[in-house]
Amino acid sequence: MAMEVDTEVDDFVTKSQTFVSWLGKSGVTISDKIQLADLRSKGAGRGVVAQADIVEDELLFTVPRTSILSPEISSLPNDITSGLDDPWLALILTMVYEHQQGGGSKWQPYLDILPEEFDTLMFWDEDVLQFLKGSAVLSKIGKESADESFTTHLLPIIRANAIAFKDIDVSDSELLALCHRMASTIMAYAFDLPSQDGPTSEQEDGWEVDSNASTAATPKGMIPLADLLNANADLNNAKLYHTPDAVEMRSIKPIAAGDEVLNDYGALPRADLLRRYGYLTDEYAKYDVVEVAEDLIFLPASKTLDLSTTALQERLDYLEEHDVLDTAYDIAHCDPKDLSTSPFPEELTTALNTLALSAQDFRTLKTKSKLTRPDPSEKTCELLREMLERRGGLYLHSMTHLDKKEIEDIKKKHDYLNGPFKRRLMAFEVLCGEKEVLAEAQGWVLKRSKQWLEAGYNKRQAEEKAEGERKGKKGRK
Repeated sequence: MAMEVDTEVDDFVTKSQTFVSWLGKSGVTISDKIQLADLRSKGAGRGVVAQADIVEDELLFTVPRTSILSPEISSLPNDITSGLDDPWLALILTMVYEHQQGGGSKWQPYLDILPEEFDTLMFWDEDVLQFLKGSAVLSKIGKESADESFTTHLLPIIRANAIAFKDIDVSDSELLALCHRMASTIMAYAFDLPSQDGPTSEQEDGWEVDSNASTAATPKGMIPLADLLNANADLNNAKLYHTPDAVEMRSIKPIAAGDEVLNDYGALPRADLLRRYGYLTDEYAKYDVVEVAEDLIFLPASKTLDLSTTALQERLDYLEEHDVLDTAYDIAHCDPKDLSTSPFPEELTTALNTLALSAQDFRTLKTKSKLTRPDPSEKTCELLREMLERRGGLYLHSMTHLDKKEIEDIKKKHDYLNGPFKRRLMAFEVLCGEKEVLAEAQGWVLKRSKQWLEAGYNKRQAEEKAEGERKGKKGRK
């Protein structure tokens, strides 16, 4: 595997060449149809590019399990990690250990090409994070909980094994920063390592949020080369597969010579793309959502509907029994002119339809132990409109004038990739995307409300016509 170079030889290129050489010595087999490329001119760092045409389901490279950086393969003694049930913490500790070994680590050529700095939200200053005000992504950063977890679980292990970790003259704050760096590396690069054969599952969120109990124990690992594939939601052309002794990257469609080999993150909103990977791309704009917390929905709705506290709780309890309630709901992109595709999850509209029922209709529903249809009723449309207004009011109002064109103009006028505007502009892009979702949802609700009004008008017209005909027949008699 050659290293394609777009610029003069520098430290970046030297590290890449050393890494490619290390891959061969580590048992990684690579098709001669691909090469590691320097994509810095495109703002993408390293990537993998096809040197020749590739057909569908062609093997691109194979990484033996013995070359995957994981707690099981690392030279870190097992008794040191045995007390860690969380696979994320175990992998963080493993990577800290390998980093501390320096040239004595088997993995040094691999670790040398991994980033030392990140644009993920974990590393943003508070004065820049405030430009994301209104986005639910702010509540998912979890720096404080990560600090507590590292301080409670990892630092004591490192201090208790000072010789193994070579932590002489390393302060707690330096160790904590190293833990964050390795955690962010894992967030951006690690893969799940399921024991069964088949394609990888989508990587779940890590240590900064609560993991689902059923997936929290899935082992994690750093897979050299596989993690250097960049991602594109529209142009994804490769997928990672597991075998008992190795992992294989295969093409899932033909790839032309000169095209980049691309993985995919799944349906990830750009806010989460920024949180987990530290960059944005328009290819994921279609997955943008606006998260609406329950406190902006049900209590305000009950006031509009004039429901008593008792009546509201009774209906919420009923919805909870039927697995309809959630702590938050995602609003997605939609075509405001197409009422057949709702931007709202069915659970949300079903819940609001239930709250909007008359007392008698709710008793009937409860007796039958059924749920309402998800199509929003006329009253629910009003509740949705009010909910969207409340949600929109949470955003930073000084940014409401920004649109896509203005953001692109700012990028052209400034050194976007390296300048001080980079993080601020990424925040602007996230909020503009979310506000676009809100605007589409508002348009959809308006059209659905008009449909209800027209239906009511037509019904009244039909009733008046029928009444007139009835009276006319009476008069003729």
